[in-house]
Amino acid sequence: MNEGKMTAGQEAVRFLKPAGSAFIIFCTILFFAICIGSFREPIKGYVPPHGSEYYREHLTELNEELNINVIPHIGGIAKTEIGENAIEIYFSDSGYVVPRAALLRYFDKSLFVFHTPDSQEKE
Repeated sequence: MNEGKMTAGQEAVRFLKPAGSAFIIFCTILFFAICIGSFREPIKGYVPPHGSEYYREHLTELNEELNINVIPHIGGIAKTEIGENAIEIYFSDSGYVVPRAALLRYFDKSLFVFHTPDSQEKE
């Protein structure tokens, strides 16, 4: 083989080595910035006044808290009703993934029964 000649691949590697390292570092920083930025709070500064154990025994208060301090900020919820053991959440047609995730960030899943637009009976 010709040891003095470089193949096309070797030339590309030699050319990209300094720029490639900088590119990898840039991509890594960008990746972490996007990941950290995506975990922002749905309602900035909101802290539920009580924990899930308390709300499990006081569904009326949870329903009031949701309607006054949570739902106006996250949207996507058509109505709430107090059920036997949980709050019934009826999502609007605009989608349910984001409002459901926002609720579950602050409250335990066992406090809710979720109804998507597809699962609701037509009135």
